[in-house]
Amino acid sequence: MLPGPEDVLLAIEVADTTLRFDSTVKAQLYAKHGIPELWVIDVEGQALLRCLEPSRKGYAKVTQHRSPQIVAARLLPNARIEICDLFGS
Repeated sequence: MLPGPEDVLLAIEVADTTLRFDSTVKAQLYAKHGIPELWVIDVEGQALLRCLEPSRKGYAKVTQHRSPQIVAARLLPNARIEICDLFGS
């Protein structure tokens, strides 16, 4: 049996030239299907967008994180990233 949305605890999108699409259209699809957390890595802006609290209309909570912050996934506390490690700053 293939995994479904209920099997996903964290989705990660890397957006170089697709930030607007990834943070709107794709984020709404992830939320609609109940993915509890989405990280969109904004390569150009050197930031991580963290989306929480999914609903049929999108994520209710979206926060932006930059170096030197550390972000840990809500349902996977060992999945942590130092923002500076993403961009070498």
